[in-house]
Amino acid sequence: MQSTSGESAQCAMLEDEHPPEYHTIQPRAVIECIRTSSAPLPPSGSSQAFKVNGMIYVAAQVAALPRGGMAIGETAAVERIFLNLEAILKAAGSSFDRVVKTTVYFSEYVHGKKKFEDHYNRVFPFAPPRTTVVVPGFSHNTPAPYSEIQVELIAVE
Repeated sequence: MQSTSGESAQCAMLEDEHPPEYHTIQPRAVIECIRTSSAPLPPSGSSQAFKVNGMIYVAAQVAALPRGGMAIGETAAVERIFLNLEAILKAAGSSFDRVVKTTVYFSEYVHGKKKFEDHYNRVFPFAPPRTTVVVPGFSHNTPAPYSEIQVELIAVE
């Protein structure tokens, strides 16, 4: 598809192309499930992270301690989120400097948002692309304090 002047090129199927039939799509590459006891185990049926073709997809982390319970206090909670993420990245053979995308979920009212933003900017001074989502009431479904921030990320090996 050609772009006209002033218009950016967009990905599009040509008229004579058709999407593949689902039964013809090749299986995904080998997926490695990442698990570490240095971060809290996810609810059953979930994974801490997957590694696919050199990309690492880390599930959203909260201020949960690896052996159960939650970090108490704003500073400890913010630090715990990043310690969990760091432990999972390390187990996958990566680190914060290899993060290519983050998603941050905030509840409507967030304890420690300023502390979170300060810590986030120290961990990611290179500012990877970030999506920020406000989910009113999501922390009300969790009995743990300081669960109103969740962070997930994508990194390369």
